[in-house]
Amino acid sequence: MLIGYMRVSKADGSQVLDLQKDALIEAGITPDRIYEDLASGRFDDRPGLLSCLKAPQPKHKSSIIEPVSTEPAFNNNLQTSSSPP
Repeated sequence: MLIGYMRVSKADGSQVLDLQKDALIEAGITPDRIYEDLASGRFDDRPGLLSCLKAPQPKHKSSIIEPVSTEPAFNNNLQTSSSPP
């Protein structure tokens, strides 16, 4: 099971999640398993991240794909790490 998380720093609409979401979907993550936050990185309250971290089930293999950037060239270097089954 793949789970994704995306965040932008500004919730005022000047930053969008579209490119991050596209990259996560292209990596094989289904939209219902993608979590998001629209908040500055300096705040600790990130409900989307908390939901993302709670989503893996013990019986499933979990993978973390990181990092995802709004820069398409950066996304060519997505790194994947997997927990043991």
